Amino acid sequence: MPSHRTARLFALNTLTFAILTASGSVCADDYFNLSVLETGTPLENTGALEAFLQHNGLSPGRYLTSIVWDQDRIDKRNLNYLLSKDNSKLIPQFTKAELRELGVKVDTVPAFNNVNEDTLLGDISEYIADGRYDFNPETQVLQLRIPQIYRDRKISGESNPTFWDDGIPALWTSYYISGSHQQSGGQNNASNWASLNSGMNIGPWRLRNTSNWGNDNGWQ
Repeated sequence: MPSHRTARLFALNTLTFAILTASGSVCADDYFNLSVLETGTPLENTGALEAFLQHNGLSPGRYLTSIVWDQDRIDKRNLNYLLSKDNSKLIPQFTKAELRELGVKVDTVPAFNNVNEDTLLGDISEYIADGRYDFNPETQVLQLRIPQIYRDRKISGESNPTFWDDGIPALWTSYYISGSHQQSGGQNNASNWASLNSGMNIGPWRLRNTSNWGNDNGWQ
């Protein structure tokens, strides 16, 4: 009997060693079967959601973008964005002419010499050394990180008419009242004076009025 138990223990230990030896490290990305979201829901295009997750939550497309250069807000426009080659960020598409409008000295950069004015460009780093775009999809703000030597401040420092507006509609009024009373030689003299200032803003129109009243002259 002891010999049989020894044989079984030896066989068990050998099997355990074989299993431990064969085991190894396996690494894989987390995966969720997005097709289950279609069950009983209106969601149909799970492929778009899967692509969104694979691209670090970045979705290429068109965004209304505020463009900032060195803390200066120089423009606001709709821009088309593509994913960078490593899927780490969104890259705006500008034409050579649009970069010039923003104040980039494209005519001084050799890499732009053979580029047509209306050609859509990719990453600015492919044309200007140390240049890059930083876009925040949450705030929809695009930071231009381009060396100052390539900035034309005569253009980018101007107030862009696209930021102008007529303000908000408003109606306001203010007034001032004063008076005095004098008694001399049995006579009473009273003097009262009032001023009314009012205004109204409607679109580009600015209406203002100042009226004065006195107990001697009435309204003026």
